[in-house]
Order: sequence, then structure tokens, then C-alpha cells
Amino acid sequence: MEVSLKFLILLFPAVVFAVALDPVIVSSKSGLKKSQMSISPDVITEEEIQNNISTELIDILRSETALNITQTGGPGSSYNISIRGAESRHTLVLIDGVRANDPSDIGGSFNMPALSTLDIEKIEILKGPQSLLYGSDAIGGVINIITKKGEQGGKVSYSQGATEELAASLTVFGATNVFYINTFYNESDPISSFKDGDERDLSINRGLTLNYAKAFSLLDIEWQYKAIKSYNEFDDSLADSTDNYAKNLNQNFYQKITINNFKHSISHQNTDRYSKFSNTSNSNYQGTRTLNELNYNAFSTLFGITHEYLTYEQSGIDELKVNQYAAFINHADSFDDYFYSAGVRSDYHEEFKNYSTYGLGFGKNLGDRKQIKLNYSTGFKSPTLYQLYTFEPGTFPTFGNENLKPETSNTLELTILKSNPVSGWSISFYDTRIDEFIIYDNNTYINESSLRTYGVDVGLNQQLNHFSFNESISLNRSIDSSKKYSLRKPQAKANLGINYKLNDKNSLNIDSTWVSSQYDFNNELVKAYDITNLVHQFRIKDIVLKNGIRNVFDREYEELKGYGTLGLNIYTKLEYNY
Repeated sequence: MEVSLKFLILLFPAVVFAVALDPVIVSSKSGLKKSQMSISPDVITEEEIQNNISTELIDILRSETALNITQTGGPGSSYNISIRGAESRHTLVLIDGVRANDPSDIGGSFNMPALSTLDIEKIEILKGPQSLLYGSDAIGGVINIITKKGEQGGKVSYSQGATEELAASLTVFGATNVFYINTFYNESDPISSFKDGDERDLSINRGLTLNYAKAFSLLDIEWQYKAIKSYNEFDDSLADSTDNYAKNLNQNFYQKITINNFKHSISHQNTDRYSKFSNTSNSNYQGTRTLNELNYNAFSTLFGITHEYLTYEQSGIDELKVNQYAAFINHADSFDDYFYSAGVRSDYHEEFKNYSTYGLGFGKNLGDRKQIKLNYSTGFKSPTLYQLYTFEPGTFPTFGNENLKPETSNTLELTILKSNPVSGWSISFYDTRIDEFIIYDNNTYINESSLRTYGVDVGLNQQLNHFSFNESISLNRSIDSSKKYSLRKPQAKANLGINYKLNDKNSLNIDSTWVSSQYDFNNELVKAYDITNLVHQFRIKDIVLKNGIRNVFDREYEELKGYGTLGLNIYTKLEYNY
């Protein structure tokens, strides 16, 4: 493992997480606090989001050491998110608890090129399998993006740098209702997606979020509509491509109804993608997901039933459809200094019939805000309609394989921590084995025997007068069944964050991330690199001025072999609150 001595000298004074000491974790579905869970979720707060130099979700997640981000070019280009050495298709992304993974994506991964942070209140990250509550796609973990419901009034912001963005939001409260609207437009063309390219690749993203909540005497109803429309020019990793582009439209709608201990939600997601590859080919991809879920929470027990309906359509391929049904129960309680959780889930898939997953967790409060937690959980990931059925067997190219089996996983995790805003720490050991691992081989998809990913996450925090320190390091090994290291998986990642509040008006934030070397396809080495960002914020009444430098030391680096990355960039953001 390659570790920069200079970076490690910086790394080990200590760290502060600017979060509530014991926040309620929305992703638990039952209102559990962080201290009541047998895993230890990470929470990225609105203040931490504000301290970041960027207005894009992906850049907020880069400093999370258990997450690996790989992007095919500059701002606005496509990217993958993986957790603890699993694949990107094993990461389930939620927006306000609603599934946002792309049903038209080959592996069913999250695929929203740009999501503005002006719309985000906080982000919860649950590491390790969460199939008990969320079914397929959650072998690696869950990222829940919680949007703002807002305070009375609104914001207007303008950002200039590698990305130029104009965004606005407004919240209006009534006696028993609240309405929230957010819209943004951003545009960028700072670099070529190809590392040594001459032409700049344009990216344009537009977004709209509408939230409306109404409280009645016996029930509460919430509606949300979110749409993101994107245009992105792209290259491959070998050369400039002057006529490659993709157009995406992602639309999500949900309705939530709460009556006492009952909660019903229905969501519908529609994705429409078009890709053009020079003058040689072009394709349309469409996918939908409709999900119904009914939960009942009482006596420390959560009961749930779900129905999911998926469709997939591609140029030259008729619409494909599948239904999935599930029922689960999860009990979480405590006695004296002990707490525990136990649950089981049964899924019925039209192709694979029944699949069961379960989880068992146990914890103990050790005093002085210290805890020890042990958790065992299983998970599964269904093959996508694309992997199963695209093209008929015997044709060339042959992609689909109707004989594919779901991937399954087993994870054991041990966490010891001390929760304290002044001086705290955590250390987690984990070991995950994924069986029936799906790979692409000889023009089709097959189940390889297994993938094992194991490692340790360490976090430290400390607050000294006006200084807050945030430090973390993750060490990971991800090995396939042939005993080879998994591609595009760094074996180590470290982060150092320092925030200094000069006074009520001024603050300074430094964020530095180091990523170890890793191997890309064809066993090409992607060298280790470090990136440091600097942000200064000045507040006066209702105006916030943010100035920052991204990649302060102008490092030349790659996340993926052959794809371009940003050098030194200066950002300015002006925000007006009304």
C-alpha cells in the first residue's frame, strides 16, 4: 500500500463531525436514533454541505472515505459510487427515502449527473447490506439524500467557476400546509473528458423540485415531484470524440400518507436516455419503476409490505417487464445498557421466485458515550432486465442471460465508538462476501463464484476553541474468486477536514483527500493522488459570499485511466436569503 508520509503527518491530530450528537436516522424507517442502531450511519449535515466548495452532490460525497467516486470527465459527467469495495450497482441511492437508482441503467446504478446541493438538507450513509429494509440494490449500502422542506422564505444563489450555476428556492407556510420549490440551471465545459483532449465537453443540467405537505385532522400527506434534465458531451478513454453526447431526463414522483402508526408511500420513476456515438450509432433507453410500500410501526417493531413494478425498453428491443413483491419485519429494542435488532425479509421475484434475507444486531452502552456494536446481515441484488433479456440467445452480440441468478451477500461488522462533539472517535471492522457475483464475459453476463471485500474504517473528531477537525481513513481489500484485486477499487483512502470560524461572519474550511493507487481495466495502474480544496465564507445579514480554490496545488491525477480531471480552479458563489 502506498501512503504519503507527508499526508499521514497531517492526518492524525483529530476530527470533529459537525452533526447532532444523536440524530434520528430517517433511513431506519422507524425513527431510530443513531445510538439505537447496531450499525453506525454517517450523517452529512447542511453546515458541512455549505462548507464544501462545490454545488454538486458528487463533490460532497468525495470526502467520505468509505465511498469510492469515479467520474468520466469534468463537472456534470457521469460517475459511479461504490461503498466499501462493492460495485456501484450495489449502492442504493434514495431521495427522501424513495429509490432513485436508474431503472434504464445496465446494472441499475444511480445515474443523475448533477444534483444541486441547494436542494439538500442532509445526507445519511448506511454502510453494509440494507436489504432487510430496502430489498435489492443495497448490498454495499444506502445513501439517503434528504431534501429541504425549508423555513419561511427562500434563497437565490449564483456560482461561477468550473461550473456556472443559477439556483433559487422558496418555501411558503400555511396554517396546515407547506409548499417548497427549488430550481437550478448549471453549465460547464472546463475540460475534455479525454485526459489529453483538445476540445472541451459541454455539460448542461436543469432541475426542478416541488414539495407540498398537508396536515389533516387524522392524517398527513406529502407530495413531491423532482425532474432533472441533462445534456452531456463525452469522450471515451482513448481519444477525443467530437460528436458524442447523451441526453437524460429523470423524473420522480411520490406520495406519502401517514395515519397514526401507518405509513403508505407510492412512488413512480421514469428515465429517458438518448446516447449518440459519433456518426456510427445511437440508442434510446427507457425505464420505469413504480413502488408501493405500506409500513406499520408499533411495539418497537416495523412491519412492511412492498410491490415493485419495473420496465425497460431500448431501441430495437420490445418493452420488458417484471413484478417483485416483499414482506419484512424488524424489531429493535433496548434493556438496561443493551440494545438489539432482529429482522427477516422475504422477496418474491417473477423470475427467481422466493428470496429471503435477514439481519441481527447487538450493542452495549459502555458509559462515557462509548458503545460497542456487532451486526450480521445478508443481502441480495437481482439482475436487471437488461442483464437478463436484452437480445435473443444465439445472436451477436449476446448480452442477456435468462439463467442469471441474484447476487447474495453475507456481512459481519464490529464497531467501537465514542460519540462526543468535543472529542470522539469510531472504528469499524467489516467483512463481506458476495456470491453468484455477476460479470460480463464472452458477450454475455454470467455468475462468477464470489467477491470478498473486507477492511476497516476509522474516524476521529475534536473541537478546539474556534477549530473543528474532521479526519477519517479507510483500508479495504476487494478480491474476486481468482484471488485478484478488484478493479477500480483503491486499497486506502484518507480525508482531513479543518473548519475555522473566525467570527460570526467569517469562516474558513480546508478539505484534503488522499486516494491510494488502483488498477483499471487491462491492469493499467491509476496512480495515488491527493486533492486539497479551500473555501472562505463571509456572511452579512442575508447575504453569503463564498470564495474557494479547488485542487489548490494543481495536482495532475486520474480517477479512471484516460479520463480528464480538473486542475486548479477558482470558485465564487453569492447567495441571498429572503
